[in-house]
Amino acid sequence: MRDSGDRYAIVDAKERWTAPVRPDGIGTYRFGDGFIAVFHVEYDTGSEHSWTLYHKLWNYAIHLPKFWVDVPSANVLFITRSDDRAGRILELWEGLLGGGLKGQSVPAMWAVSELQMETDGVLQAVWNGPWEYRGSLRDFPHIDGDTYRDMMPLGKQTRLPPFVRG
Repeated sequence: MRDSGDRYAIVDAKERWTAPVRPDGIGTYRFGDGFIAVFHVEYDTGSEHSWTLYHKLWNYAIHLPKFWVDVPSANVLFITRSDDRAGRILELWEGLLGGGLKGQSVPAMWAVSELQMETDGVLQAVWNGPWEYRGSLRDFPHIDGDTYRDMMPLGKQTRLPPFVRG
C-alpha cells in the first residue's frame, strides 16, 4: 500500500483495514500571506473505466470528511493525458454533486491535462473545476497556516507540535 493510502486507512464492515482513498500524492503549497492550499493528486493515464473513476470520486467525497474537519479545503487534483478525459472526470463529479452528494460538504475537485499544464504552467489558471469554472492554485480553497498546524489533516494519529508534553 502506498504511503498516501496509509494516511486514509479505515476499518471496514468486516473489521479489516482498508484504504478506499489512495491518492498518488499529497502536498501543500504555502502562499506568502500564510495561507495553505492542501491537495491530493490523482494521475489518470486513461486506462480506468468511467465506473472506476466514478467510484474513486465517490470515495473521496464520502471518506475525506472522516479525516478533514474543513473538507472543502481538501483539494483533489486530477492530472490526465487528454483534455477530453479531464472533462469526463468533471462531468462525473457534477453528476454526483447534483445527485447523491447534493447538499453535502465535499472536497474541491479539479482536473487538468498534462498538455494544458505544461503549456500554461501549474500556477496559472489551468485548473478546471465543475460547471466550467477555471482557476489557478491561488483560487483553490485554502486554510490559514495557524489552522493547518492545529488540525490533523494527514496521518492516522494526531501530530503534536515539538516540545509539547502529552
